[in-house]
Amino acid sequence: MNWKVYSNVNNGTVLNILNAKEEHRSNLFGFLHNTLGIMNYTNKSGQIFYEIKEVDFGYTMTLNWTSTKLKSETTKYYLDLLNNQSKPTDLTTDWRNAIFGYLQRLVNDCRKIDYNFVQEAKEYKANLYCEITYEKLYSFPKGEDKPDENFEVKAQRFSVPHELLADLINENIEEALKYFGNDHQKLFDILKPLESKEFLADFLIGATYFMYLDMPNKAYSYFQRAIKIAEENRIQLPPVLLDFIGSIEFQTLKNPEEAEQSFIKSMLIGNEEAFLKLAYLYLQQGQNDKKEIALSFAKMGEQILPYDEDESHRLAGYHIVASVYLWNEEFDLAEQAHSYFLKNETWCEEYADIIKPYLLLAIAYDNTNFITNIITDYIFVTKKFPAIFDVWHFDTINPFDKRFKGDFIETLKLLELVKEMYKINN
Repeated sequence: MNWKVYSNVNNGTVLNILNAKEEHRSNLFGFLHNTLGIMNYTNKSGQIFYEIKEVDFGYTMTLNWTSTKLKSETTKYYLDLLNNQSKPTDLTTDWRNAIFGYLQRLVNDCRKIDYNFVQEAKEYKANLYCEITYEKLYSFPKGEDKPDENFEVKAQRFSVPHELLADLINENIEEALKYFGNDHQKLFDILKPLESKEFLADFLIGATYFMYLDMPNKAYSYFQRAIKIAEENRIQLPPVLLDFIGSIEFQTLKNPEEAEQSFIKSMLIGNEEAFLKLAYLYLQQGQNDKKEIALSFAKMGEQILPYDEDESHRLAGYHIVASVYLWNEEFDLAEQAHSYFLKNETWCEEYADIIKPYLLLAIAYDNTNFITNIITDYIFVTKKFPAIFDVWHFDTINPFDKRFKGDFIETLKLLELVKEMYKINN
């Protein structure tokens, strides 16, 4: 009975049998819930088999059950779409929405998913196999992300000469690196004795807070102290450290002047990615006197994007490049750059908050060929942001037309702000 399977998961019986670690239990529960959810929405009456194993990299889950032809084919179709970074258009029933939701979460979390079905007599036998890593399962108990008033930024010294501790320090750093990104508490425990004294200790703790725990304020304190330690010990700063600091100063601390200096320092010691971030900073701040400089930075930064293996990060880079090209009215270059991210509907859905400003900037410049090509080549954006394209289409506003209400008026106000910020007159 599927209700019994669910009961064993929901009441913690399965997690207890697996003897799952506390830091894995929450996300492991979600993993089990998602795999069983697919079975629950597609199964017919009949025997259900499920097997959960702990392996060297994490856990595997195998499920076998009896389904229907329609639901088996639909599940397979949805998984194929997700693997090709697309989504279905037929989410018209509860069970379709549920299956797609469970599959979407599994695709995001699992390192491997196999689903297939075979017909036996008049029945359809479904099989689902998933693998999830400890890294994806790990959840760190986070506190509030705010600056610690008692945090001592000043670098400290070891009580005995550093040379006598060098081997021990290296052993601790190497041990901590084994847990970087997958067991944050273990890393913190190992590096605790080295905090404020050893550059890599503060850098790794800060990077953990910034990259994995989404706690930029805490990260900033450790990064600042890492710089102090580096300066006192004449250690060359890694470009990524200044890049992290610049990002926090710009996005979290809202201090564009200091962010600009950090990005410039990062560029000077060889961080090509800082070119894009500095160009985007100038764009975001509406520094029109620096838009030609931003254009040069965007062109240089674009050269490294094909080598970025993180697809989402790479597409975000092309978004910056396209935005800066558009700001400089380099419409052909912008069109080439935006083809990378606008053709990825899933990415655009996830990052709609940055697609909207790009489209508003395009409408503000009112280049007919450029906008028409977007409408023709990426029709989904006209459905996602209809008010933006309505504003472009209609020169005369009829107050009695229902289209000229709500979102339309709000978009019109945003468009005027964009024109004012970037001094666009047309």
